Amino acid sequence: MEFRILGPLEVLDEGRPITLGPLKEQVLLAALLLHANEVVSREQLIDELWGEAPPSTARKAVNVYLSQVRKTLTRNGDDPIATAAGGYRLAVEAERFDAACMQRLP
Repeated sequence: MEFRILGPLEVLDEGRPITLGPLKEQVLLAALLLHANEVVSREQLIDELWGEAPPSTARKAVNVYLSQVRKTLTRNGDDPIATAAGGYRLAVEAERFDAACMQRLP
């Protein structure tokens, strides 16, 4: 699976684009990608999705969005999003992530 965040958000599976969900799910995915291979707390995700005025249902909504993004990204039973103490971590190989490839250029 390849992730592209430089330009429009795209996810490719074996070279074919994957249809991403609604905007909030895409924002959540982008937030995880911006912190690829790091734990992102639920509070950070809430901030990314709603800023300083989250709705009272924000925690539940993050769970729903995360569940949907997981369904979109899971292939052959392999879920790239791990639940970690205090948050979530999206495992991404550097060569499959355009922003990481760009950072390695001289």
